Amino acid sequence: MRVLLVEPDPVWAERIAPALTAESAAVEVVTTLVAARAAAARGDWDVLVVASDLPDGSGLSLCHEVGAGVRRLVIAPPGLPHRVAALEAGADDVVSRETLAARAGAAGAGPWTGPPRSRRRLCAAPSGPSASTRRRA
Repeated sequence: MRVLLVEPDPVWAERIAPALTAESAAVEVVTTLVAARAAAARGDWDVLVVASDLPDGSGLSLCHEVGAGVRRLVIAPPGLPHRVAALEAGADDVVSRETLAARAGAAGAGPWTGPPRSRRRLCAAPSGPSASTRRRA
């Protein structure tokens, strides 16, 4: 799987990219809209992970420019207006940087195919008896 990660903050890129790479994804990281457009034009991407707040423009414009069949994940600030704008731009999902880093790190159970569609995977109760059901000796 080929992932184009468009993240202007090197600290977040360093947190997200290795988790994706560890899950059998080939990840290319770019930091600007200009570089993202060039990478999108030359590559056959399976997933686009793009920050909405790029230094040279809105990452949302890239959602319209990538080819059909590419899963589009937008990293946006919290808040309904940002989420709506990203979905209207063609995003398949919208997450914060913190959520994406957590999801990418938690996807260790199998190949990374993008963030889960529901939170159940990340919020599932641990297997085994809970503290409230264990018998005291």
